[in-house]
Amino acid sequence: MTADMTTIKVPKNVRDRLIAIADERGRGTTLAAVLTDLLDKHETDKTRDRLAYLEVVAAALSPERRRVLPGMIAGLG
Repeated sequence: MTADMTTIKVPKNVRDRLIAIADERGRGTTLAAVLTDLLDKHETDKTRDRLAYLEVVAAALSPERRRVLPGMIAGLG
């Protein structure tokens, strides 16, 4: 383990599920890679959900109020 790494405690069933995902991806896939991919997917999904919500809001707004939407979107970052 290097200085920039740490140990996390997870239930054995969670560890086993992560190992199964790593095994599906093939030899050399680390649990760190699996966790990184899962976090990336989570963050992407969260961003897509926010954008989809804003599209629904924009469709419901009057044209005058729609003009302020870009500022609202910028505030999400």
